Parts: sequence; C-alpha cells; structure tokens
Amino acid sequence: EWRRKYPDVRFIPIEKNKGFAPTVNIGFRISTGKWLGTINDDVTLTKDWLKNLLICAGKSIGSINPIVKKVDGSIESQGIKVLPKGKAKPIIELVPKVCHEVDATNAAAVIYSKEALNKVGLFDEKFGSYLEDIDLSLRLKRAGYKNIVSAKSEIIHMGQLTSKKLG
Repeated sequence: EWRRKYPDVRFIPIEKNKGFAPTVNIGFRISTGKWLGTINDDVTLTKDWLKNLLICAGKSIGSINPIVKKVDGSIESQGIKVLPKGKAKPIIELVPKVCHEVDATNAAAVIYSKEALNKVGLFDEKFGSYLEDIDLSLRLKRAGYKNIVSAKSEIIHMGQLTSKKLG
C-alpha cells in the first residue's frame, strides 16, 4: 500500500487520463507550497537536483528548469528558444552562467512559482499533452516573470517512454 509507505504524500485518484495538462492542473490546484512542479515518469533525478534549482529562485522568477540530459550524457535541453512564427527549439549550447534566462522551460522537470501561477493561470488544457509548457512560459514572461535554467542542476530524460506506448 502506497499510502502506508509514503504517509506525507497526498494521493489523488483520477478516474480518466485526459492528458498531461489537465492531470497536472489537478495537483497544482490543491498544492500549497511556494514552488510546485512536474517530473515526467521517464526522468531520473540526480543528487541535489532540487536544491540546485532553488539557488536560482527569486521574486521575479516564474519557472526554473534543470539542464535536461539524454541517457548518453548529451544535452537535450537547457531551456527552450522561441523562434519567429511560433516555432520553438531546445537550447543545447552550453551557457556558462549559473542562472540564465530562457524564453521557455521544459515540463519534463520544472518548478513554478505558485504566486506566478496564481497570476497567469495554469496549463492551458486545450493543449492536452505537448507545448503547454511553452505556452505557460510565454504567459509568465508576458506577465514580467523570468523563465530560468540552473546550470548547477541536472536530470536525465529517457525521452517519451510513456507517449510511445500510447500511439
């Protein structure tokens, strides 16, 4: 029984999976912490990843990402660059600054300021799964918040293991 093993965790039964955005929003709505976040089920967390994210926390910060690495150690993403005409691409070039600003953060593993989410709203549920993180990041940026990547924090992303099974 999970509830006995993790007595400090609040379990929320969800009858039907309606996609990433609606499911995560259920948790965001009942969360009470200063920072809330998402971690995909195909992510491996490294030692002190959260502590190393929070070194970039501040009043005007809306979201913070770790460096997202692939299993082979190469960089999958150091945030996301939004291009003209609505396109976006992951930033893979190393950035020497510990806390650097990006256009958008990657929801594979990210934390959001609860205060910022209260102002701009949660994930837009019309997206279901994919691109909702870019949309939320752009709304945070428009409201004056910064999307940040902490170069001190890393996670390993296996890459779409769950969505490949869904077809």
